[in-house]
Amino acid sequence: MLDMSRPVTFEYLSCAVNRTSHIAEWIQLHDVHDALVFGVHKSVAMWFDPSGHETPASSTSASNTTRSAPIPKLHLWPTQFQQLVHVLKVWHLHHDVPHLLMGSYDGALEMWRWSADDWQWTSEAFIPRAHNASVTAIGVPRDVHSCEYAPREFVTGGSDALLHVWSCSSQSVSTSATEPVQPQVVQTIDLCGAYPLDIALVRLPHTQTTLMAVALTDRRISLYVRSDGGSFTLQLRLDGHEDWVRALDFTVAWPHVWLASAAQDQHVRLWKLYAEEQAAQAMQESQTPPPDFFEAMARELMPNDQGIKTKTEWLTLPGERWGISLDALLLGHDAWVTDVRWVPNKQGQEATQRAALLTSSVDNSVIVWTPDASSDWPKLTDASAAEQSMWLPAHRLGDVGSMSGGFLGAHWRPHATEISVISHDRQGAVHLWKRTAMHKWEPQATISGHAGAARDAAWEPNGDAFLTVGVDRTTRLHGTYLHDETRSWHELARPQTHGYDMQAVSWLDRTSFVSAADEKILRVFAAPASFLDSANACRMWQTSHHRRVTHVLALSVHSPDQWYAGPKLRRAIEAVMTQARSKCLSVVIWAGTDAISMSGAEHLLQSVYAQAWAWAVRRNDLLWDISVYVIPASSDSEHGAHLWTQWSVAHAPIASLSTLDDPAFDVHAPTLTPDVTCPLTRLPLDVDASTTIDPAQQQQQQPQQHQQVSVCGDTAVLGGTFDHLHIGHKLLLSMAILSARKELLVGVTSTALLVNKKHREYIEPLHVRMAHVRAFVRDQCTALGKSLQLCVVPISDPCGPAATQPDLDVLVVTDETVRGADLIAEERQKNALRPLQLYTVRLVQGDNSTADASVKASSTDIREWLTRNNIKPGDEYEAAVRDSSTTTPTQPSLSLSERAPSAHVPPLGLSNRATESDEQAPIFFTPPNPEQLQSQTLWPEIEKLYGHGYELLSVATDRTSHLIASTCKATTPTHAVVRLFDAQQRFQPWADALQGHTLSITRVAFSPCGLYLLTVSRDRSWRLFRRAGQHYEPWVGERAHARVVWDGAWAPQVSERTEPPMFATASRDKSVKLWRLMPNEQDKQRPHSLIATLHVPDAAVSVAWASAHALAIGLENGDVLLYVCVGEQRDTWQLQMRLARHHTGAVHRMACRPPGAWIHAHNRVPYQLLSVGEDGCTRLVSWDPW
Repeated sequence: MLDMSRPVTFEYLSCAVNRTSHIAEWIQLHDVHDALVFGVHKSVAMWFDPSGHETPASSTSASNTTRSAPIPKLHLWPTQFQQLVHVLKVWHLHHDVPHLLMGSYDGALEMWRWSADDWQWTSEAFIPRAHNASVTAIGVPRDVHSCEYAPREFVTGGSDALLHVWSCSSQSVSTSATEPVQPQVVQTIDLCGAYPLDIALVRLPHTQTTLMAVALTDRRISLYVRSDGGSFTLQLRLDGHEDWVRALDFTVAWPHVWLASAAQDQHVRLWKLYAEEQAAQAMQESQTPPPDFFEAMARELMPNDQGIKTKTEWLTLPGERWGISLDALLLGHDAWVTDVRWVPNKQGQEATQRAALLTSSVDNSVIVWTPDASSDWPKLTDASAAEQSMWLPAHRLGDVGSMSGGFLGAHWRPHATEISVISHDRQGAVHLWKRTAMHKWEPQATISGHAGAARDAAWEPNGDAFLTVGVDRTTRLHGTYLHDETRSWHELARPQTHGYDMQAVSWLDRTSFVSAADEKILRVFAAPASFLDSANACRMWQTSHHRRVTHVLALSVHSPDQWYAGPKLRRAIEAVMTQARSKCLSVVIWAGTDAISMSGAEHLLQSVYAQAWAWAVRRNDLLWDISVYVIPASSDSEHGAHLWTQWSVAHAPIASLSTLDDPAFDVHAPTLTPDVTCPLTRLPLDVDASTTIDPAQQQQQQPQQHQQVSVCGDTAVLGGTFDHLHIGHKLLLSMAILSARKELLVGVTSTALLVNKKHREYIEPLHVRMAHVRAFVRDQCTALGKSLQLCVVPISDPCGPAATQPDLDVLVVTDETVRGADLIAEERQKNALRPLQLYTVRLVQGDNSTADASVKASSTDIREWLTRNNIKPGDEYEAAVRDSSTTTPTQPSLSLSERAPSAHVPPLGLSNRATESDEQAPIFFTPPNPEQLQSQTLWPEIEKLYGHGYELLSVATDRTSHLIASTCKATTPTHAVVRLFDAQQRFQPWADALQGHTLSITRVAFSPCGLYLLTVSRDRSWRLFRRAGQHYEPWVGERAHARVVWDGAWAPQVSERTEPPMFATASRDKSVKLWRLMPNEQDKQRPHSLIATLHVPDAAVSVAWASAHALAIGLENGDVLLYVCVGEQRDTWQLQMRLARHHTGAVHRMACRPPGAWIHAHNRVPYQLLSVGEDGCTRLVSWDPW
């Protein structure tokens, strides 16, 4: 829920079904769409089209803000309940408008109505004290006949041993989404101490009578009869079940009405009801009819008729009687039967009801029952098949060896030609099976979530996945699955199942993590080979496993004539590329002149690109990644050092750094060395190159279209295929960036226009080409210190947006595509738009001063080269990595051969072990289903870390030093310490624990630079420890809050050299305080300052920084507050957005998605906030920071 108008996109929701039987319904929304509705903590979730159909488009978001994106597959609506949702039923009123009826553990009742216009549930009635105890059962008409003819009434039952009959007459049922409904109690029935577990209602055909069946804890089924205008009266109690009756379901198949009952005695009983005239007709045929097959078998098994009674009992109705008798006893489950459902009647006609039944049981099975073994289920009206045959389990679904705790619900897909069933288990997981054309049942990937509070969440270092842990004793890995160029989030692995409640988790690197639970031991896990293969098959990784480190050539331009000295750089460029082992060259140019000359910059970039590409062509290696960057400041200036720091941090680690051994091009060395660890190499200029060209002479030598000094505007536009982004594309984009002051619009040719291209199978997908363009533009803007609004769009015509967008200023083309500018000019004139300034970029050719004349870069040549070298489409990047011995691993140091193939949990074991055999677990090409998640996605435990005396609370890792910090529960200073372990030294513990607190340390966090360690505690204080060589020493701290401090978090930081570190502390005293470190200040006693205090309406439980200017705060009541900085000193913050009841319990942990390759799928990179809470939900939302 939002109470502000700023739009938020709900990206992902992971949640579990509440642990009760009657808590979910699979309902029909429209002719095509259906949804599973179920209770989650104090909310209701809806999974749109579980069987896989596309979700409908939505006209509004949760904030009623227009949006074109589809509704999320899984969406959540909080109720008004103060306690958990205990029971849920769907009630179809007139016009087929579904209503939700929900009861809670504290006796409250709520009624919702579905709005097809905006695809939302809206509350129509809330009754806080419907019962004096838990609402345990709700009864509504369910079959087609009863929904059409029964009165607008429903029944609730509670553990106060009462039934309430509620009336919603046609006058009181709303026909408008804004008109409220208030159900009224018209009758109360005392159950004499028995508790109702389920209620079923049916309208008896051709009568004015409603029959109510109530499953009670007295092991009997009570039948109540009510004629229109009267009250329900008890007429019969059906005996037979030997334990509590858990579920009931009616269906109508004229001339009979069938009742199915399921109980804890492991049995299902089928009861047949019929009018007295049908019974009389049967008696006329035979004075003593022979027993049917079932009755004969029952008497053979139990001669004394013990437990199985087929005697007809009678219900007295106005003017007639109806008989009811036991028709069948279904034996097949080995434990409690928790739910029973008749197959839905698709045609809506009584005579077409099929003889098929679905049951669920805590024996870990779901059974489809039918009296006929054939694939076409008989009709219930077919006496020979349905009434005189033995009901047998036709299909048994589920995993008998599962540790799920059994199934609690059974649901058919409603009114669909394709048959599917759903059940949920005691761990809250949803299981879905589809029946194929060959009548086999196949399990499907479904939704999942923590069954109980989720305690912690942690992003993979590049934001490609995240881990969550919870009190259900599991660690879950969530990632994206790429299908048809669309990514969707799923639970992809369950690396850890544990014997203790999980409390905290932190990544060591991309595929290993350390977790903390309610025990004294930290456990370290590493991904098995099977997971890496599955992650690759599902295309989970967006950031490559290895990143080519770059080799840098740095130089300065101090005068205008140096822009034309490109030929002199040839020897230096070739020296760097010859010695390099990684195929990545970055040439960084400091422009110390007052302003960058457009023509000069183009000439120098063109020359550098041409010489580097010529070297790559001579070596027959077109996989080189060559980029040229311009820093618009002198290298000895503060601004130039700042821009270099930003760029070098983004490209760290740098493999080699070279400068020119010439004073004219020299770079201020102190600017380079603080952020680079590799040695500095000086290279000579090419003395044999032609002399520097005078700028005036250069202008005279250029053709007319190149005689342009500066063409700039607020918005620049350009277009191209940008396939296999090469040096020609990069030069074109670089000049467009220099031309634009505020916005850059880039059109990328759609795949449909490239079908006639040579070697088209090698053309990169559109989304890949667009991502590469975004990545390059952002990389260039980092060096330039430029903030451009970037818009990369697909184009399907020669002109693209350049012909239709009014607010454009500069059109950037090449001398090959300059003719297209005339067509664009004509189209703009037709559209009455102002003409554009034209900037023409020369194509990258071989430098005439070298022996490599007319070396041209083109996508066609690259595709042809890939073909000749037998490189498969899409493998270009990995091929470049394999050929480079200098790469940066972004996954752990373990090689694939060193990894365990898979893992398992040994009997009576608390942790996972690597499998001893060489047989590898299955590789998943689609997200795994619940059974596979539970048993086939475990990670082996590789280390245990000891040292704490009590249950663990928090864990953090520093990925630079590979240190692990952990804390535990404490009531004395002796245990209120931080213990450190060195993962690079075989997880050896540091000898001295970090002391300073007196009570439990609730959170520990390393600063982004790794220099500082922050702790917050129940003693209401925070402490900072500072790195000093091979140890941390106490530095500073403050008792800053009036109540326990729950969380502390560092703001993102590019470098301490560019901005001082900041952190936030969140407390139960309803405040969040923001702090800035000032380590160089003269005041050594207080090298920090409080810059802002944010007062919030409830206890602040968690805090996370989206950036140094944006902050998220999670509250104990479940709200999430998003703040933005509006002051230059970061001392003024305002509430940008409030996500009301984002969770229906405390928000235990939040984390913002770190930058990675995923950002290049967006023109405007959103903030993405991950949160977990007491409600067990994991939520991922994004919002626009602009």
